Amino acid sequence: MTLETSSLKQDAVLWPFSSFNASGDIQVSVATPVKVRWESISSESVSAEVAPEAKNISVYVDRVISVGSVMRLGKLRQLPTPVDKVMEVINYDEVPDIKARYYQRTVTLRKYGNTLPTIV
Repeated sequence: MTLETSSLKQDAVLWPFSSFNASGDIQVSVATPVKVRWESISSESVSAEVAPEAKNISVYVDRVISVGSVMRLGKLRQLPTPVDKVMEVINYDEVPDIKARYYQRTVTLRKYGNTLPTIV
């Protein structure tokens, strides 16, 4: 275990981005469990439509995660039915160590909604 992944103690569920459907809505793959460090933050940015949007969650992860994926804090086997409190990945960032052997990976999330996108 490296320094970059040793602090990932929390459980989350990831639905990786798959594609967009004909109407432009997100489609995701089946759920997979991931270890994370989930941090609530408070910041604001401007979206492509020039509207302010809140960025509420920063999550440290152990893998590359595509923008458009959705996540939820908690264990896969303990998900409520229907799934709620789903967050969309809006940014992915990775910082290498000095020798570029290991990476600290983070994603920024925003509220997606109280339902999952279509699973393909």
